[in-house]
Amino acid sequence: MVHSTKEIADALGVPVSIVYTYTRQFGKFLSRGASPGSWVRRKFTDVNLVTIRVARQLLKDGLTYAQVNERLAGGIGGLADALLRAWVAALESAVEAWRSLAEERGREVEALREDVHRLREESLG
Repeated sequence: MVHSTKEIADALGVPVSIVYTYTRQFGKFLSRGASPGSWVRRKFTDVNLVTIRVARQLLKDGLTYAQVNERLAGGIGGLADALLRAWVAALESAVEAWRSLAEERGREVEALREDVHRLREESLG
């Protein structure tokens, strides 16, 4: 799947300017479409999103841009922990969103049940 810069920014919860910074800092680890040059619309792959998410997590963990570049250059062995943390964070966020939605729908169902009960009483009484 191809993502726009805004979609990547939304997925990470950051401004678009941060995505531009990440593409400048970590461009050698991204597809050509993620850093196409001036006046060309960027196209990010799912792998680009994961790479940027991992880089962001490493930065959050206190690494510098240079250290993140070294870690990314180290391949998957050096990234296993960061990748796992990034996926866990994404999954936790998704679970929380679904939990909130389920709770909201539960409240709506309960309100509808109360309305049905009240209408039954009014129609019988």
